[in-house]
Amino acid sequence: MVVSKSLKGIFRRLNRRILYIADSVRDISLLTRTNCFFQEYYESQLERRFKSRFLAICHYTIRGAKAGVMPCPLYSGLWLAEQGSTFRNMADYLRQANTLDELSPHPLFSPKKFRERNPRTSSSLGQLEGFMASVTNSTRLPYLPESLASGCLTFGELLKGERAANYSGNNSSYQISVIVDDISSVTRAMEVVYSIDRRAIELPYELVLIPSTGRKDIFQLLKYLESVYPMISVYRRSPGESRGRVLNKAVELAQGSRLLFLHTGHRISAASIEKVSSILNSPEIRMVQPLVVDRTGLISSAGVVFPGIDPVPVPWLRGISPETAEMPDKFSVPAAQFPYILRKMDLPSGQVFNEESHAKWIDVDLALRMTAGLDGAINLLTTARAVRVMKSPHEPLPDQESLCSHYRTAWKNLLPSERMSSSSTPLRTQEFRENSFGIGVPELQMIKPEDLEFTESGFPRLRWSIKTSAPATLESNDPYKWGDTYFALSLREALIRLGQVVTVDCLENKNKASSHLDDVVLNIQGYEAIVPVNTAVNVTWVISHPELVVREDLAHCQLAYAASDYWAEIKSKDWGFTISPLLQCTDQYIFNTSKAGDEQTSDVVFVGNAENRDRNFIEKAAGMGLEMAIYGKGWSGRVPQRMIRGEHVANGDLCTLYGSARATLNDHWPEMREQGFLSNRAFDVVASGGKVISDLIASVPEKLLADMEIEFDLSSLLGSGPGVTPARVENPGKKLTSAGYVLTNHTFDVRARKILDDVKSVLGS
Repeated sequence: MVVSKSLKGIFRRLNRRILYIADSVRDISLLTRTNCFFQEYYESQLERRFKSRFLAICHYTIRGAKAGVMPCPLYSGLWLAEQGSTFRNMADYLRQANTLDELSPHPLFSPKKFRERNPRTSSSLGQLEGFMASVTNSTRLPYLPESLASGCLTFGELLKGERAANYSGNNSSYQISVIVDDISSVTRAMEVVYSIDRRAIELPYELVLIPSTGRKDIFQLLKYLESVYPMISVYRRSPGESRGRVLNKAVELAQGSRLLFLHTGHRISAASIEKVSSILNSPEIRMVQPLVVDRTGLISSAGVVFPGIDPVPVPWLRGISPETAEMPDKFSVPAAQFPYILRKMDLPSGQVFNEESHAKWIDVDLALRMTAGLDGAINLLTTARAVRVMKSPHEPLPDQESLCSHYRTAWKNLLPSERMSSSSTPLRTQEFRENSFGIGVPELQMIKPEDLEFTESGFPRLRWSIKTSAPATLESNDPYKWGDTYFALSLREALIRLGQVVTVDCLENKNKASSHLDDVVLNIQGYEAIVPVNTAVNVTWVISHPELVVREDLAHCQLAYAASDYWAEIKSKDWGFTISPLLQCTDQYIFNTSKAGDEQTSDVVFVGNAENRDRNFIEKAAGMGLEMAIYGKGWSGRVPQRMIRGEHVANGDLCTLYGSARATLNDHWPEMREQGFLSNRAFDVVASGGKVISDLIASVPEKLLADMEIEFDLSSLLGSGPGVTPARVENPGKKLTSAGYVLTNHTFDVRARKILDDVKSVLGS
């Protein structure tokens, strides 16, 4: 039996080896026939010469592809991998290229666009092969990417639909050099570039990009970035270079008078850069850090403190909601990690960063040395924010005893006398709670004050967490596509107007570590149920998807509401506790007749996406011949193309659209329609002075429908023939009466006061 298993193992290994050799032979054979392999270009990356093109191809197939060496100036295995491909090498790509036009082998080449522009150019090996055959002076290809205009894209066109020509700068007048460490992909590099704000092209800044690996292909791709964008330069790190030495070389390369250090996982806007830079106009301030939040909006770092005996830097207030922390516009902390900004002239002479093998905490080390002896140390500006979308590889583990020993010696005379001096910040810091989570070191968190303060109106000043089913939005290009997000933000503003401290938590924050700070946890029930907090008043407001709500979701709540009189009454009887009716509503600061404007159109409007949901009411209207102006995604093929006016309308522009339209169509999820949940769109339209035509919704009080003048008859919008929409018929007095009714009785201010009154009763205050 043992011999049999050994023989099977030998045969498996032998079979894998035979298959590998067979694949290599096939790959070498194909690459010798293609004109996509550039021997000189390949050799220039390796800094060696081969006796023949065949030997260079053999080297690429066996070794070069794995090492990321580019065989062609328009083929990058790294770039394909970023798009989700698993090609072994260029030969593997060429075999399938004709069926994969959507995959770009290089940021400067689009197979799909080349095929559209050159329909007669064809090759069995795809568009890249066809393009190479059409290039007359291919030897200059690696050095002149602008010569590829017939089939290529700039990085900006590929990723954001903009031409790089929009980016122009005077290299001699840079004020700020943004040094970005650990660039591990071109996509992440471009995310940093675009987070700084594509429109802020007058900001005199440059970017110094530092690749995180020694791979040839990522450096080559970043060099193309350098050729496309005048304000970008790339530092090529050598194998074995320490992180400190690399950063020191980047500092030498930087031309700006001020240096902002980022990690590849940071995203920061031009406005925030300008804010932190302006603080440095005061000569007594040495360093400034923006408030760093994670992708869900919680604090990632508000500077660094030293809570223990060993000099272990701990991110201050990590895991806290910025609103809960109630931070002032600026305060100071003992030290900071990247990102922070400083003046280049203030850097210590000689070695700026520690060039020894320790890659951890060299940012904290510089911060301490730069501010040694200064009262207040690092200035932290909370009105400027950076987003930490990924963890730095240089965050230390808690059990690195040798690291602590090293910095114990280095920082002996630099550490602040107290772990968090009360004179350095106006935050409440006399009490701490220590937890171990995150990167494993103790995290410091504020303790909730026991005594409740009262506002001028007599309401207790409480800390609220409004929880939604919407995902995190800080990285999204379409951050507020979830209606729950708009709903929660408007409710937040209404509560703030009543003197409350409120934060909105996305879905990922429903189990946040700082929940013990909240006095009230208010769940906007959608797809997800609430996570109860024993130390808080738990409130749930069911506004949608009643079919997903079970008794246990509401049984633990001190207060439960539903946006349907009918559902609230039925479930209160079935489940044995009170569910109060609390209808949806409108934000009077966004939707009102004074903002709607006087211009009138004959459009029948609908705003909403068709992706992954039933829109039978709208399709029925189109089938009846009703002409509509539809705004939303996913409508192509479901309604005539002429009706699709756009994919998105900004929330602030909806009032004008609703108020000027002849009518706005309103539909509901089937379960909401059957259970009497009237959507907030109906309230928004009427508040804007508009007319609502809705699908038939059951069990909504007749008086409410009459006061809002909601109609259900689509045929009233049709004229005498198919596709004919009659002229708009106005009744200004009636319109203003309906709007006034909604703006008096169904606003977020009205709802917030009701909820706060009920919470006050629960607390007995």
